[in-house]
Amino acid sequence: SNNTAGESLSILQRLLAEFYNVETTNERKREIEQLLANFSQQKDAWRHCICFLNDAQEQGVLMFATRVLEDIVNKKWIGVDANEKREFRSTLPRLLLAKRADFPVFVRNKLVKVIVDIARLDWPHFYPNFFSDMQEIINESSTTSLGLYMLLTTSEELIRPRENVIYSRKLELKRLLLNEVPKILSMLSTLLDSLLDKYQVARHSSSSVSPTSSRSEIGSVGLDLFSVSPSYDQNDNSTTEDDSIVQKLLRYMPSRQAKSSIQAWNVESKEIGALALQCLADLFTWIPLSSLMTTSLLTTVFGYASFGYQTGDGHQLGTLAMDCINEIISKNCIPEEFEEFLLKLFQETYQLLQDLVVGQNVNFAKLDEKYLDKFTEFLRLFVNVHLQRFASSPYFPLSKFFELLYKYTFSQHHIDGYYACLEIWESFIRHVQTQIKAENNNQRKADNIIDKYRNILSVIATSIIKKIQSSENYDQIEALNNDVMDEEDETDLQVFLRNNIEIIASISEIQPEPILQALFDLLKSRFDVFSSIDRYLVQNAQGQCIEFPNNQDGNYVKLQFHCALRDLATCIQALGRMSEHFIGALFVERFQNCNTLMDGLTHVCFFATKLQLYNVNCESTLLFNIMEIHTQSIAAIQAFSPWLCQFYAYSQGHLDRQKVFYSLLNQIIEAVNPLLQKNTKVPEKLAYWAACLLLTLATNLRTSMLLDIRSIQAMTNLTSGITTFDYLPRKVQVVIFKMLSNSIILPWSGVKDSDQHWEERSEKHSSFIRSAMSSFVNTLQNHSIQQDSNLLAQAKPLIKTTLMVLSNVTESVTNENMKSKAITYKSIESTIHTIISSLSLFTPFPDLISEIMDLVYYLLNALLSQCGISFTRQILDTFMHLFSKQQLFDVLSKDRGSKHSFIEKFIRIIQLLVQKPGSAAKELLPNILSFCMDQLHPLAKEFHLLDVKYALMDVLHQYLSNNWRYFLSSNLDQSETDSVNNPQHFMAIMQVLGEAFLQPDITLFKQSLEILDSLNKKCKLYEMPIFQQDLIFEFTNVLFHALIDGSHELLQEEITYTIYTMASMNFSTFYSAYVPRMISKCEMLTSHQRERLQENLGNSTDLPTFAQNLTMIVSDLRYYRLCNNSLPPGVISFD
Repeated sequence: SNNTAGESLSILQRLLAEFYNVETTNERKREIEQLLANFSQQKDAWRHCICFLNDAQEQGVLMFATRVLEDIVNKKWIGVDANEKREFRSTLPRLLLAKRADFPVFVRNKLVKVIVDIARLDWPHFYPNFFSDMQEIINESSTTSLGLYMLLTTSEELIRPRENVIYSRKLELKRLLLNEVPKILSMLSTLLDSLLDKYQVARHSSSSVSPTSSRSEIGSVGLDLFSVSPSYDQNDNSTTEDDSIVQKLLRYMPSRQAKSSIQAWNVESKEIGALALQCLADLFTWIPLSSLMTTSLLTTVFGYASFGYQTGDGHQLGTLAMDCINEIISKNCIPEEFEEFLLKLFQETYQLLQDLVVGQNVNFAKLDEKYLDKFTEFLRLFVNVHLQRFASSPYFPLSKFFELLYKYTFSQHHIDGYYACLEIWESFIRHVQTQIKAENNNQRKADNIIDKYRNILSVIATSIIKKIQSSENYDQIEALNNDVMDEEDETDLQVFLRNNIEIIASISEIQPEPILQALFDLLKSRFDVFSSIDRYLVQNAQGQCIEFPNNQDGNYVKLQFHCALRDLATCIQALGRMSEHFIGALFVERFQNCNTLMDGLTHVCFFATKLQLYNVNCESTLLFNIMEIHTQSIAAIQAFSPWLCQFYAYSQGHLDRQKVFYSLLNQIIEAVNPLLQKNTKVPEKLAYWAACLLLTLATNLRTSMLLDIRSIQAMTNLTSGITTFDYLPRKVQVVIFKMLSNSIILPWSGVKDSDQHWEERSEKHSSFIRSAMSSFVNTLQNHSIQQDSNLLAQAKPLIKTTLMVLSNVTESVTNENMKSKAITYKSIESTIHTIISSLSLFTPFPDLISEIMDLVYYLLNALLSQCGISFTRQILDTFMHLFSKQQLFDVLSKDRGSKHSFIEKFIRIIQLLVQKPGSAAKELLPNILSFCMDQLHPLAKEFHLLDVKYALMDVLHQYLSNNWRYFLSSNLDQSETDSVNNPQHFMAIMQVLGEAFLQPDITLFKQSLEILDSLNKKCKLYEMPIFQQDLIFEFTNVLFHALIDGSHELLQEEITYTIYTMASMNFSTFYSAYVPRMISKCEMLTSHQRERLQENLGNSTDLPTFAQNLTMIVSDLRYYRLCNNSLPPGVISFD
């Protein structure tokens, strides 16, 4: 401490050099760290650091010095002598200005922040010249950049101060800064304008291009979108009292004309412009734009936005300007000069879009991607927030704007940019749909709205239909990856098609006819190509092949085939998405069209199945296209199943229609059934889609006709039991069994209960299930397999398939009538009993246990009443015995990562039972709660099983919510007693909910908050005497400390609301008893500070004031702790 500054610098340099030397031991490094920490605690350390900054050049020294200065200001400032503070405030800015060119950027920026941190604490009372000094630095040309960075830091740090200022100071800082904002905006505007004047860029001209200019003037895209605006004389400058604001806009629209390029700007000017725009963007996040934004500033910012599409490196300025614009437009800013601002907003928007899309010398492909992203976000905000203000005017050139937006959309070179543009169109389409729905009772007005937007929507739909065709957009589609799946199991090509088809589908909700016709035409033309494929089929040693002529014509034909087949698959996918336009009230009107379409789809599928094109030898891309056509045709028929259901109902009582329907149904079956036969080598994807289509028909149609079809009848004859379809993948087998079961037991549509033939169908279903289960049951009853687990391992494939079939058969009757449920349970009852009694056999195989638990879940969810309480208790007891605490501990100890999914599945079963109504299920509640609290909860805590904790919390929530009476005494509602039934259970659940507030996991914390809120709203939890007497303080106290600790800042509003609702049960008790106790439990506070905190909380009873006061005392408490901790020991004493 007696060393001079120079000596201290030498010592520091040696210590830092030694510290960063690779040969220095960790123990020595810790010694050096302690020496440096001791130095930073010295009273005059800041003086030494100023000297270090002035004299040293090593980055390590500079970094250490700035960190010490920052810690002094943020952690010890309150204990620094007033004279030293004054010296500190004057010395540091002088040093920064003197050494600004020598300091590394990170040091300069850190010193700026230290100065702003001082201002956060002392301005204006002890640092009155802070703002004026900063303005002088900005106004001085040699230090403008430094001053702007200081302004940016001021905006960031003073509006969002940290915990080292009291709450009232935070409010004061915002008020003080707001007073300075007009000067700041004026200064920034002048600065930005001076740069534009200096380089003569983007000045206004009266010889302008307005939205009413001819299409040739703005670069036509060959569209005729605008046909409903009235005509008017643009040269008529006379105005009347009735002139609309939009008419004025159209008469007097200026435009920017660039007179020089951004390339003329020097580096310093670009830096100043960038910093000024960054300052504006940050200011716009918090200042009240409605009263401070001006049209002149808006014009200036748009001027900088135009740099983004100029040749050169102006994209940074353009991007920063777009940040400013997006901040303005996202806030729906409506300044006091509303009309003028609205005029300017549209003028600048239209002009910028026009310049970007059709301006000369704009190479769209070379524009900066980040700039385009910002510009697209700007357009999205403009369309969402402001377009409706203009679209309602008959004078607004709607088509001109959308013509430019159209060209902007289809000029995108990056696929993500194109998707973002599609989102804008989707937003616009929703806006149109909302307008139409608002006129439901006035068809004429609704038709007028459709007519107004008809041309715009038609052009977009037509262009998108072209864009998804390989024959029209070959290069882009071929460039999309079609092999690698994303997180949603989609390839880039699939995402591209889906996004485009969704826009087409949205437009079709407004005007379906032209879109359907376009797709029909495309389907016919592409199918003609597809149906000619047999011309190129040849048989050789490798089997069936596709061969094209080996010449130039053959290559052309191959390319044409490739494009046509891919387009056909896409077209079928799009038509499947349009199925909703053929059902309901439109069924009869469009019946013939849809019947023709279904014939076509069936023919496509039948054609591909008959020729076995899935096994053809050809190029991979061609085979992929053939497979895609096949699967998409099956998927489209499946999508039209609601139409088939309506057709079936429509045909009842009409013999001719029944014949047509039966013929179509039979054709569909015959088109897909061969894909499920043996020895066909059908790809798994195709077989799965075929099985799913049959399942959809069985589940939705519900007609006895299905079992009359010979191929379906043949499938029900299980010649080999569960292994009848073992030549197919397991998931396909499961779907087939589910389809066959549904076709037998689901009630037939439109048939009276007396004509359902339940007894006959029950016998048929029992026979079907018995045949399917026989191998499985025999395996389990085999004495050898009960003694040798290796034999069971060999039988795992059969067992797993059987369990999955049982789960699916059971799940399919969950929402069916009692007859179907009774038949199902009768068929599977003996097998289920066998499984439960043999459960111990499966314990060495977690995957089989998991399948059994899935089965039990579906069983109890669908057939609980059929199972009965006795068997349900047997199932539950068996699992609880299987999952004893010790056994679970042993399993989890072996593998903490992957073997607890079965616990979550068992919790799901428990959750199901606690939600079930009826007194029978209530008998199980005590055992369920005991198992959860005594076995699952301790293990979840010990092994930190978050997923199990989430599931367990849900169980406890449902337990309380659905069984509230379990805890209520008979006269509790009349508040004649403070007792509850089963208080130990109730308190145990509350303890689990409270423990969640002590955990770092935010999801668990939020879940507990939501459970408490739900229980209070539904069951009036907080009004219970036991809760008010024993729990309400504990909960409010732990939540209050969570706010203080800042452990879950993202949940601040939810925590505050929960405290408020608990306090509202008795505000008097809360303020007089709970608040003093909560504050008394807070450490590092003086008695005076505790009193001040309690006074500041007040006694408000409305939520907004309560929340504001609670936020204030939490902020102040953190500040007091920080201050107290920064003072030397012994200065103050704590209670």
